Amino acid sequence: MFFFKKIYTSCRKFDRFHLNIEKPLDVDQPNGQSRWRFSVFAKKEGRELGCADVQVKLRNYDELFFEKDNIETSVYENVGIGTIVEKFQVVDDHGDRTKVVFAIDQTSDLRQQFAIDQNGVVTIQKHLDREDSARHQLNILASYDNIQSKTATASLTVNVQDVNDNAPGFLKV
Repeated sequence: MFFFKKIYTSCRKFDRFHLNIEKPLDVDQPNGQSRWRFSVFAKKEGRELGCADVQVKLRNYDELFFEKDNIETSVYENVGIGTIVEKFQVVDDHGDRTKVVFAIDQTSDLRQQFAIDQNGVVTIQKHLDREDSARHQLNILASYDNIQSKTATASLTVNVQDVNDNAPGFLKV
């Protein structure tokens, strides 16, 4: 199945029109295509009233994708465990019928310093130390009931801000 992801028009005179599809459009390969371009002409009694160049982008109905697939944020190194770093949201075409499962690709978080719950909320799981790592690049995964073939991926960059946790000392002379 499919639905329209975006419809772009260059029509300035008419801000609205209705488009009927008479045959199914197929995005699946080898014969399908995901983009369609055509022109629509409005005529009345043989006289042209206006036209619009239309671009239609289709996507699979069962496709899952993140609203934002690349997020960068900053936290101080002394934030507590459980602190919320970011929340990811997906566009879920299945609605309530299918559960979306979130996960962090463990190869991107070898020390398991971050966690994600089933609402897409990323939190601090272990203390951060800027001197140890000033930047964390995490791969966030979302899938339908852990069906890997339907997995969407997003990137979360966490910049760790320094806190003066190593106060200067004086040498005795």
